[in-house]
Amino acid sequence: MIELAPAATASEANQRLQTVQQYFEMMTYDGALDFSGLTDLRGIFQKISIPGSILNISEILKLLDFCLLCEKTRHFQNEKKLRGKYPLLVDLFNRIENYSPLIKKIKTICSPEGFILDTASDTLFKIRKRLNRLQEEIHITIEKCLRSRDLSSMLQETTYTIRRGRYVVPIKSEFRNRIDGVVVDYSSSGSSVFVEPKPILYLNNELEVLTIQEKDEIEIILQKLTADIKPELDRLRSSFDALIALDVLHAQSRLAQKWNAHCPTIGGSVLIIQGGRHPLLGEKAVPFSLHLSPENKIMVISGPNAGGKTVLLKSLALIIYLSYCGVPVPLQPGSTYPFYQHIFVDIGDHQDIEQNLSTFTYRLLAFQSSLPSASTQSLYLIDEIGTGTDPNEGSALGIGIIEYLSQKGATCIATTHYPLIKNYISQHPSMITASMEFDPTRFQPTYRLLIGEVGESYGIKIAEKIGLPFSIINTAIEQLQTDWLDLNELIISNRQKHQELNALIAEWQEKAADYHARNQQVRLLQEELESQKRPCSKNFERNSTNI
Repeated sequence: MIELAPAATASEANQRLQTVQQYFEMMTYDGALDFSGLTDLRGIFQKISIPGSILNISEILKLLDFCLLCEKTRHFQNEKKLRGKYPLLVDLFNRIENYSPLIKKIKTICSPEGFILDTASDTLFKIRKRLNRLQEEIHITIEKCLRSRDLSSMLQETTYTIRRGRYVVPIKSEFRNRIDGVVVDYSSSGSSVFVEPKPILYLNNELEVLTIQEKDEIEIILQKLTADIKPELDRLRSSFDALIALDVLHAQSRLAQKWNAHCPTIGGSVLIIQGGRHPLLGEKAVPFSLHLSPENKIMVISGPNAGGKTVLLKSLALIIYLSYCGVPVPLQPGSTYPFYQHIFVDIGDHQDIEQNLSTFTYRLLAFQSSLPSASTQSLYLIDEIGTGTDPNEGSALGIGIIEYLSQKGATCIATTHYPLIKNYISQHPSMITASMEFDPTRFQPTYRLLIGEVGESYGIKIAEKIGLPFSIINTAIEQLQTDWLDLNELIISNRQKHQELNALIAEWQEKAADYHARNQQVRLLQEELESQKRPCSKNFERNSTNI
């Protein structure tokens, strides 16, 4: 059941999410269901459906536990008055039926420990009554044999035992032919034989017959009980499926609780992610937010290596796909995105040695295979677009791919280090630039997504920071064109100025908030002073009149 697949429509995906949301609310405000007693009953159901089949005690007890779970769940529903609170869960609760008669029937036959009770049938009661009397008679008779003077000298021990289902006494091997009885077994050392004395022989035979009769009667009882359960099979399956569905909702709600997840709205034409996080990174994840409209459906993210570009693409892919499967995802309320009929994700190294394909060739072939699906209902997530070949040709191909997807109306979020692609996107009015923030003073990524900015790769500066020889750094700088270096320094300078400006804005916002709070305090003091002046003024006027 947990091997979930995406919904077929936006409405189905939203309903799945809303159903989980309602279970989460129930779990939060009314308490969670207890699923102890829910085991895999599919094999038992299949066995019941076979004509002439007989359930064993273990299988009967599993069914009993399941029926008791159904009763407990129905009691929870009635006690908490859930019917009007969570409409999307009503159908599941309604499919969990009442099995009180079946529970009562099973409890009259089986004990909780897994024994067939004497009261399971009149015949079984009579057989076991005779068995008890017979065993008592056997004990009395065999005790007499052990106390017999003729036998006492031949005994290995003054106790009796059971071997091969028959009561016997241990006799020393040298006396085995001197006792009137049947040798049933030998000790492992050979020093003793286990003999069934003649007075016990007939009693043991009767005991064996009664034991067979008991076994046959138990089989008849279980066969009848299985036949009584069979008409309930469809109801049991329906209740089982409903409880499994509730168990899955419970698991999804627990996961949502762990992730601090929410349910987005799926459908429409706008892609808004508020506070999205990678599901597996937990508290270490730095939230990201982005907004793509029908007029701006292309976003290209740049920035330094290890700055979080790939993690962001993976986060986005997981968030969208999991939500289509009905799983709440780690983002904030207010998130919404279209229901994409086709999602193309190209992340990582896809080199195929067997097919003699390079990563570049493999990626192009994968992209080509996706083109028939490219439409306004497609989402493309491409990491390091155009890499794997000559940078100039790769940049040109990357721009060509982006332009093609834009003409098709597809949504595309890609990452790049190539200046040509960055420049193309920044000059295109319907496309959005973004970058992963990098602290140029500490040379560390912050993993924050900045919309509307072009990111620098910082490759040479990072190499210098980690201690590569200066000769390597100097040679690398000499190989770069002067205009590229100037552009690079301009981007870095602008980034520093942007950070300084943001710090100033934050400082002024804090001062404005403080000023507003002080102004409110002054206004309240003025109002209080005015209210105190009014009674004084009235008293003064009254005193003047009296004078």
